Amino acid sequence: LIGEAQPPAGKLAFCGRLLDYAERLGIREVYTFAAMADEVSLRSPPRVFGVATHSDGRDKLRGAGVPILTSGRIAGLNGVLLGVAGQRGFQGLGLLGEMPALVTPVPFAKASAAVLEAFQRLSGIQIELQELEEYGRSVENQLAEVIDDLQKRVRRQMESAQEESEPPEPEAKATPPALTEADRRRLEELFTQAGRERSKTFELKRELDRLGVFGEYEDRFLNLFRKPPE
Repeated sequence: LIGEAQPPAGKLAFCGRLLDYAERLGIREVYTFAAMADEVSLRSPPRVFGVATHSDGRDKLRGAGVPILTSGRIAGLNGVLLGVAGQRGFQGLGLLGEMPALVTPVPFAKASAAVLEAFQRLSGIQIELQELEEYGRSVENQLAEVIDDLQKRVRRQMESAQEESEPPEPEAKATPPALTEADRRRLEELFTQAGRERSKTFELKRELDRLGVFGEYEDRFLNLFRKPPE
């Protein structure tokens, strides 16, 4: 079961119906995949942690080299489904891929690939991961460019604030390039798309840089990372 959204209510009933269907198919083992935000570097290899509803599952995780998560909770359907599965006698296993907290609004394919690689070891099911891994590297490189650019801007602002000299004579601000109506429409479309799908932020950043107007839209761009996708 794969989806970009979860039902806002009725999660228990939803999980019950899902397990009813699994039961009719003779399925007795349930896996869930989730992300786990942590203070790690963007370039760090993502670790995968596991949880289990039964002792056999914990042994299985250890045998596959997956560390067991000892604290915290799993939010949303990923946690509810495991709980309901355990109550109904299913063997439930949850895998959580570590990702940098800074980029939680963006789908982080590198962590997804790490989770699926662990799932292969646990289940014996082989999955072709090359395309996902290549996409993960591409996303990582684009995120690194965005983060590096933002960090440079923050450093410049901090250095400017720490200067202890007399205020300089006001300088005329450079006039940002004039945008055509078509350019503005294109930017608005990209902002709307990025609000729904965070991977579009890369395309938006490139377009803002190409037009030379990132400074004009900087606050609005940063706000995309401060709120959940629509």
